[in-house]
Order: sequence, then structure tokens, then C-alpha cells
Amino acid sequence: MDQENSPTSTDYEFLRRRELWMRELIRQRTLGEWPRVVGIYLALRMSEKRPYAWPGQKRMAEDLDCDRNTIGRAILKLRREGWILATNEKLGDDAKKDSRSYTYTIRIPIL
Repeated sequence: MDQENSPTSTDYEFLRRRELWMRELIRQRTLGEWPRVVGIYLALRMSEKRPYAWPGQKRMAEDLDCDRNTIGRAILKLRREGWILATNEKLGDDAKKDSRSYTYTIRIPIL
């Protein structure tokens, strides 16, 4: 691995905090199964260089082999409980300009 592509301490910090976020989310049994699965799915699509994800609900439903309404309810619960933020704003250079899906970020606690 060359130095340009080697992970930085910031990368490791993001990964550590994301892992702690996922572990805490898994413990939140009152959220229900699907909000926890969807939250983990979203978190795994993020990195330090792109700390957000914008998969559409149809894509998530296909990837997770469930109904699109299940995804919608899970996202709504995660948003209401403060686990994720969702915005129509496009983030980063790689965001599709014609995309209408939300951009999601996880609310990683400061440790």
C-alpha cells in the first residue's frame, strides 16, 4: 500500500466511532429489528472520506430483501429516535445530481 492510499489516524478514528455507534444501535432492542438492520446497512456504506450515504429506499429494500415500506418505517423510527439525520441536500462530488433520494448521516457520539 503506498503512502497516498494508506489509512490515516482520522480514518481509524471514524471507523472506531462508527463501530461504537453500530454496537450501541444493536443493543437498542426497543427500536425493533428493521431499524437496527437499516442503521447498520447505512453505516457500512459510509467512510471517513464519505461520512454519508444516499441509497434510495428501493435499493435498500432490494439489498436487504424486504418491502420498501419496511425501509421507510425503519428510517422514520431511526430519525425520530435521533440515530440518523436525513436531508435532501447532495453531499460530496460523487452525489448524483439527478438523484431524489435522501442523504443520510449517522449521529456518532463524541467520545
